[in-house]
Amino acid sequence: MEMLKEVVPMLEQQLEASKTQRNWTQLERDTVQIFYDVTRKEVDDLEMAIAAKDRAMELMEDNHRVEVRVYVQKVKHLEYEHKNNLGAIDKESSDFKDEVRAGVKRQQKQDAICPSSDS
Repeated sequence: MEMLKEVVPMLEQQLEASKTQRNWTQLERDTVQIFYDVTRKEVDDLEMAIAAKDRAMELMEDNHRVEVRVYVQKVKHLEYEHKNNLGAIDKESSDFKDEVRAGVKRQQKQDAICPSSDS
């Protein structure tokens, strides 16, 4: 019985030490869990921000492609108008040259028929 009386305080001390150790372990576990939860939320927030930036970048790329297509179409239209204008100018130039030649030939015929007395 005496032996049991000696063992009981020792066991009570071990029980108290075990409870204290358990409390510290549980506190550490809770701290790690809170840290994990906070870090996980930050990671999720960052992933959502990255996804939003990716969507914005894709939208900007699509808009840029559309703008480039519009500008290319405008350039083609301007080149077409330029080509048509050059053709019209060439035709007008050719018509004008023909008129001048015809006028010169008429004048030469008139001069040949009725020589003027300029001398």
